[in-house]
Amino acid sequence: MFWDSVLEGLKVLTHWQVWLSIVVYVIIMFIFIVICGGLVISNDSGYRVAIGCFTYLISTTLTYFIRWLQYYTLV
Repeated sequence: MFWDSVLEGLKVLTHWQVWLSIVVYVIIMFIFIVICGGLVISNDSGYRVAIGCFTYLISTTLTYFIRWLQYYTLV
């Protein structure tokens, strides 16, 4: 009974929409990390703290937005 439930839950990975959303999420986060990394390297140390806080806020917001899109595209 338990393993049947686990197998049914893993069947969601057979949908192409799930894999597409994973790839899009990874690409968006990778681009975001590269941009923020370039900003941290090019600026003085005073800006690094501000960029770190900004990065945390934006990445969290971006993550929730992508989860929202995933929810409404799979429903």
